[in-house]
Amino acid sequence: MTRSGLLVERLVLLGAMAVLAGGFVPVLSGTWWWVTVVGYAAIVLLVTGAFRALALRGAVAAGVVTAVIALLWGFAPASLALGFVPTPSSLTTMVDLLARARTVVAEQAPPVDATTAITLVTAGSFSLVALAGDLLLQRRRGVPLIGVLFLVLYLVPAVVVEEVPSFVVLAVPAAAWLLLLHRSERPAVADRAGSRAGSRAPFLGPASLTVGLGAVVLAFALAPVLPDTSSLTGVADDIESGPFNDGINPILSLGDDLRSPSTALALEYTTDGPPPYLSVAMLRDFTGDTWEPVERDSSGPAEGRADLAEGVEVDLQVVEVEIRDLRTTMLPVPYPAVDVRGLVGDWDANRAGLTLGSDSGDSRGQTYTVTSLDRQPTAQQLATALETYPTRLDPYLELPDDLPGSISDTAELVAGSAVGAYAKAQALQQFFRSGAFAYSETAPVDGEYDGNGMAVLDRFLEERSGYCVHFSSAMAVMARSLGVPARIMVGYAPGSLVEPGPDSQDDEERYRVTADQLHAWPQIYVDGVGWIEFEPTPGIVDGQGTSDADGGTPEPTAAAPKPQPEAATAEPAPDALEDPADVAAAQAEVQELRREVLLGLGAVLLVLALAPGTIRLALRRRRLRASATADDWWREVVATAEDLGVPAETSTTVAAHVAVLDRYVRPETRESLARLRSVLEERRYGPHQGRLLTRESTARDDAVAVVDDLLASAPRGRRRRARLLPASLARWR
Repeated sequence: MTRSGLLVERLVLLGAMAVLAGGFVPVLSGTWWWVTVVGYAAIVLLVTGAFRALALRGAVAAGVVTAVIALLWGFAPASLALGFVPTPSSLTTMVDLLARARTVVAEQAPPVDATTAITLVTAGSFSLVALAGDLLLQRRRGVPLIGVLFLVLYLVPAVVVEEVPSFVVLAVPAAAWLLLLHRSERPAVADRAGSRAGSRAPFLGPASLTVGLGAVVLAFALAPVLPDTSSLTGVADDIESGPFNDGINPILSLGDDLRSPSTALALEYTTDGPPPYLSVAMLRDFTGDTWEPVERDSSGPAEGRADLAEGVEVDLQVVEVEIRDLRTTMLPVPYPAVDVRGLVGDWDANRAGLTLGSDSGDSRGQTYTVTSLDRQPTAQQLATALETYPTRLDPYLELPDDLPGSISDTAELVAGSAVGAYAKAQALQQFFRSGAFAYSETAPVDGEYDGNGMAVLDRFLEERSGYCVHFSSAMAVMARSLGVPARIMVGYAPGSLVEPGPDSQDDEERYRVTADQLHAWPQIYVDGVGWIEFEPTPGIVDGQGTSDADGGTPEPTAAAPKPQPEAATAEPAPDALEDPADVAAAQAEVQELRREVLLGLGAVLLVLALAPGTIRLALRRRRLRASATADDWWREVVATAEDLGVPAETSTTVAAHVAVLDRYVRPETRESLARLRSVLEERRYGPHQGRLLTRESTARDDAVAVVDDLLASAPRGRRRRARLLPASLARWR
């Protein structure tokens, strides 16, 4: 191929990728990332195209090296030696960025922030697609697979946001693919010198035009009639783990679950003390974009008893937990747990946060007993606690350098004059619960400030409306800005009290916790007492209560309802929590949707399976029509032979091809083959080249006889393969 041809093909590929990248706008916020992504794809195609234009080997390797160095130069320049040589720190930096990207994806609803990490992943992915496209352009049969690459890039945003991209995002790549198919066409017959026979190929060969346009039309035609599968996930969520699974940071998927509430029974528990919050995950590190959990560590500094100063009264509280429809690899436990018994499987304790997790099991069917500390510091002990902290708490004080001044200024205004960590935390809690803030699960989404990063918190303090993720994140960040260690716990509110049954013990109460009681709350560290939970979210009861031997007795914690601002409703009867009829209806709906999906997919697969044979049959009828030319009739003979696996090169001369076909037809048909050869050679090379000859009128009958004989003489297996997967479609024009 000429250099200009190489350039045109790569420009077409790049243009299609640029349009497909535009389809990711609903997934990624902003637009600058698009320039970056297209720029990296262009660099890769420029290098590989230059290597191929200069006939140099190693074009793909050069593209890979270029992509790696370009990505490192753009996203981790400090790790490069001499400005372009990767170092061991380059790998470390890239792994860290990939981990941060995973966190953002797990915690943000689309459109996610186009952070450095997210842009790196997107640019790297499109660079790989560019490399794959360049490689496929060099393969004669590779161009159809470029359509698969385009389809994948088209479907990713559609799956993520459950919204079909615009017509342009599909139409432009489809047109680019058809153009690349046209350019990949090869002549089927050549003369004795090897030059192309006949005139220049039409703009699109029949096979390319039919297959390509058929695929595009099929995509548009089937999209409206296929069943909607989005509700499948919603029904299944009733019995799944919600935001707690596989160690992924749960804080944003918590918001998604609150906006799609489920009344599935997560667990039940009995206790001889006040109903506790049930912690599942602890979030310590605030990156500025999100809160992140710490790695599970069973050998770190101890919490609980180790935090208590002498003189602080402590009782032991026993909680017996029975898991119902909750499936999670992280176990709900009250804080601070000092003993857990009755678990089945391997469970590891994280000493930071005193949470439990498993790499090999989950919570289904678990029944266990947790002993936790019921700390009872006096008001005097809380008020006189020192504001100096051990170095092990430094990570709980860290904040990004570019924290908005509005956040720290608000914290200083609200609680800066308070003395002591506990007093500062109380002032912050009262600020959020004073009535100036409203609870809303939808306002952050509608106002486009959902999440838990710095920009989101800044907007939240301005709008003063959000849900538990916003309130807990804001209070924790504001506490840290005042020099008070803070973190976020994610888990379940205490649940709803169950009326005691005849077998209940007088000193125990039973609670039900449903999936819609997911919650997030901050913990503040008070010297001599340890981590104390607070409740800044309006509509939820106050946090950790205290008893005061010196006179004052702060209000104790009560059972928390679902985190919403409305007043608590009457407790439903136990049999109303899960109506068997509703469960059966939901299961029937799932089965019906699955049947519809299977039928739709079956229809698509059937159409795709029959499409090649149908197109091939249409081409045969078109070529063998009476008004066609001898060249058309010959093309059908050659195509039939190729479909049946006759070992002959389609680019050889007519005479050489006839010599091969002679061995596959009956003796009486060889005369028809010889007459057809004579007509073709006289038409192409005789004194009346290209003119209609008198005996050409019988050439069609000869071609039909040869085609019929080839089909009749072939084994049954080859005939079936020729009907279903005709090989000639891949190359014939």
